[in-house]
Amino acid sequence: MKLSLPQDQPGLSLDKTYLWQVALLCSPDYPSQDIVARAAIKVVPSQSSLDSKIAAPSLSIPEKTDLYARSGLWYDALGSALSGSGQALVLGEAGSKLLADLVNYEERQLAHRPAPAEQEEIATWAQQLRQLIHP
Repeated sequence: MKLSLPQDQPGLSLDKTYLWQVALLCSPDYPSQDIVARAAIKVVPSQSSLDSKIAAPSLSIPEKTDLYARSGLWYDALGSALSGSGQALVLGEAGSKLLADLVNYEERQLAHRPAPAEQEEIATWAQQLRQLIHP
């Protein structure tokens, strides 16, 4: 999902960290069962050397994705991987490694989730991520 900020509002400031949060309302009567994801996002200045490489017309989507990922710009890397309208996810080497690391992390979390439903959800999530890496 992509969200654009309204044009009539101030933009994000460079070198400032923002909290990104999404909540999936699972049961209106039991808000404690909602699934909440949070991440910190830091706005960094554009790197002119990276910008010139990314702008190269001969660069493929996986190559762009790898350039962003190797620069630590994970949201841009994911945006690049998802940029092909109606196409399959194109991760590149760095993007594939990132997803593999995420799968490993999620699977390690299974030991800390006592509820069988949570364990099943994490196992399903990990399997879906694996399918993105190796379709």
